[in-house]
Amino acid sequence: MQGMSLAPLIIPPVIIGIGIYILMLKWGLFGSLLSLVVGHTVLAIPFVIVAVSTSLSQFDPAQEQAAAILGAGPWTRFWRVVFPQILPGIIAGALFAFVTSWDEVVVSTFLVSPNFRTLPVEMWIQARTTVTPVLAALSTILMVVSTLALVGMLRLQREKK
Repeated sequence: MQGMSLAPLIIPPVIIGIGIYILMLKWGLFGSLLSLVVGHTVLAIPFVIVAVSTSLSQFDPAQEQAAAILGAGPWTRFWRVVFPQILPGIIAGALFAFVTSWDEVVVSTFLVSPNFRTLPVEMWIQARTTVTPVLAALSTILMVVSTLALVGMLRLQREKK
């Protein structure tokens, strides 16, 4: 199961894009928001799994058992003991997923319609046809957002230690 969930890290995005494109055509969902969400989810899931499973592997189950012995119910144990300990992994996975999705051009190219485009696809089209100052401004914004995500992740790692 873990190998299948991490496969999108190994499989080239072109193959993933073509596969999802064919699937969405068969289901009649080509060009819809759902097809784009499915494509980006497939690409982002491995990063979330790696980050969250790392947090879960460092979790000490004795603390949850202690909370149970002290009378905490299952929901209380989860929200007050487990969740705070795995939260950095969840946030790191979310940041990785966001940055991966934010920068995805290849899979998005297969899944968008002419009426519905993502920002990276629109930038790619503009870069191939006409270079405008808008493209430079958007590139700067993308770099700033990616840098902020990286800085946020580094701060989370420092807080965790």
